Amino acid sequence: MKEEKKKDYTIEELKTLHKKMFTDETLSQLIDGFQNDFTNEEASRHAGISPASYYRYYEMSSELREKVDHAKAFMFTLAKKTWRNAIKDDNVPASIEFLKRRQKKLYSERQEHTGPDGGAIENNITLTDFQKMSAEDKQKALTDQIKEHE
Repeated sequence: MKEEKKKDYTIEELKTLHKKMFTDETLSQLIDGFQNDFTNEEASRHAGISPASYYRYYEMSSELREKVDHAKAFMFTLAKKTWRNAIKDDNVPASIEFLKRRQKKLYSERQEHTGPDGGAIENNITLTDFQKMSAEDKQKALTDQIKEHE
C-alpha cells in the first residue's frame, strides 16, 4: 500500500486556509513568544491560538517549522553574542567562565576531598551496614563522617 505524502503548506497558504485563526498577527506573536524563550504552549496562548492549533500548523508547514526553529534559537544566539562582546571588551570574569565551560579539562576548578594531610578518607561503615540503616541513620552517619574530616 502506497503512503500518501502530506501537502507541505506555505505560510501564505495557511493564512488562506485558516483566515480567522492564522493571521500575520498570529505569526508575529508566535515568533515573538519563541524569541522570548516561551514554551510551545506559552507561545500559542501569546498568539491567541490553542496549543493544538499551533501543533497542527507546525506539522502542516515546513516553512513555519523553519521560522519557529530559528526563533527558538534567538535567545541562545543573543546570549552567545553578549558573551562574545563581553570577552572582546576584556571582561576577565566572562573570559574565565567561557574557558571553564568550553575547555573543562584545562580550566575548570576541581575540588578534591581528602582526609588529614591529603590522605585517604577513612570510612568506618561497611556497605552492608550502610544498606541496612534507616534514612535518618544514614544521614547522621554521613554528617558525622564529614565532621570528623573538617
